[in-house]
Amino acid sequence: MKNLFLILFLILGIGITYAGKNYKVTVTYEIIYEYYDDSNGSYMGEKPTGTSSNKFSFYAETPHEAEEKAISQCSSTCSSSGTYQGPGEYKGKKCKVYQKRRVISARAQ
Repeated sequence: MKNLFLILFLILGIGITYAGKNYKVTVTYEIIYEYYDDSNGSYMGEKPTGTSSNKFSFYAETPHEAEEKAISQCSSTCSSSGTYQGPGEYKGKKCKVYQKRRVISARAQ
């Protein structure tokens, strides 16, 4: 009987040790403008325009796991490749400007 209680106590202790917690993760991404020729639609180039960030909360066992979850979530909410921004000019030529975003980093707290 004592052995049964000891085994149950050990299992419970191991379970509590490996329990996760809530992490707040800040994902930073780069905003890039892509330029396409107005007349034939060919790619002309791109320019980074800055960075931005989003914050997420995740329940995870490790900070790394929380960061991976945040990057995955951000790839659907932060990423907006191909969002039309309007007409523009690139190296003296008229063009159409599109915005894309690229994840730079994720930091769990």
